[in-house]
Amino acid sequence: MAREDGYVRLACDRAEAVHPGGAMPVEYMRPEDKRYAEWTDVSYTDTHGVAMRMTLCPDCAAKLRSIMETHDRDMTDFANEGRR
Repeated sequence: MAREDGYVRLACDRAEAVHPGGAMPVEYMRPEDKRYAEWTDVSYTDTHGVAMRMTLCPDCAAKLRSIMETHDRDMTDFANEGRR
């Protein structure tokens, strides 16, 4: 059969230039595919109070986790400044 339904198109919202080869990752897969869980939907509020949303490929999701870990440490240090 040439047509098969039930796939989701996933594309990273970060710029092409940050990806290997300068190409944006785009994949088609079923939600039950193990790789589907590696893609991350992120919601956050920017410094102007605007709600933002983006989809990240596995590589960009890993980079975001690293940024968030640094942010968490910085926020903990900020909150505890002067208490130690």
